[in-house]
Amino acid sequence: MKPTLHFQRFEFKYPMHKPTAEKIIPALLKYMSWDPFVSGRGDKSYLVNSLYFDNSGYGCYFEKESGEKFRKKFRLRVYESEVKDDTNIFVEIKRKNNALIIKDRVHLPAKDARRILVNNKLNSYVGQISDDDMMVLKEFLWTKNYNCMMPRIMVAYRRKPLVAKTDRNVRVTFDYDIRAKLTNWFNCNNFAWKEVLPGSLILEIKYNNILPFWLHEIIQKYQLERVAFSKYCNAVRACMPQIDDGSGRDSGNYLGV
Repeated sequence: MKPTLHFQRFEFKYPMHKPTAEKIIPALLKYMSWDPFVSGRGDKSYLVNSLYFDNSGYGCYFEKESGEKFRKKFRLRVYESEVKDDTNIFVEIKRKNNALIIKDRVHLPAKDARRILVNNKLNSYVGQISDDDMMVLKEFLWTKNYNCMMPRIMVAYRRKPLVAKTDRNVRVTFDYDIRAKLTNWFNCNNFAWKEVLPGSLILEIKYNNILPFWLHEIIQKYQLERVAFSKYCNAVRACMPQIDDGSGRDSGNYLGV
């Protein structure tokens, strides 16, 4: 299935404990089915690894904490447990305006993504990728350089995805086993991880236009409470408990160079 690279939608997040999720899933399956990507898997999940960029003062973190309505996140994302030169990496810009999410992503082999981010050059890709993808990469590089951003923290978790039977743009995901570590590249070994939201998981509802009535009823039935939850911000606090008092902000070197 070809990945969607440019889209906008609404996203709502609901933290909960695992027993609550186990009750909700059967109710959702009356109207939804497992994403085809995981339907043949026993645990109905896949791995997500995200590497977030920020400056030495953690400006992206503090924008979220101060309640800025319009924010951007710059990250790399992979869906593999090991990143090799030919691993497919998504270079992503995620814009958030209240509950509206606008995401642009470009997928490249890991060796190319790393070379671009280190050398800050796109000349070899002129004519090789679409104009839209080139604009995304240019914005990523310009913002990274202008704000002196570096890869700071990696967030990993398992995701169980459901899609509505009548509208494939309506999705529900359960993100669990969320953990994080300070690193400047995809370091997927089992060392130095910190738990994020231990004992709980995040249900995310994603849709384009109108929330389906049946989904609204499920939210009410199980008394789900929507929160403004950021995996990145919670990961920063898990790895850097003193972040809010200003200590220990500058961590890590840029892509190991």
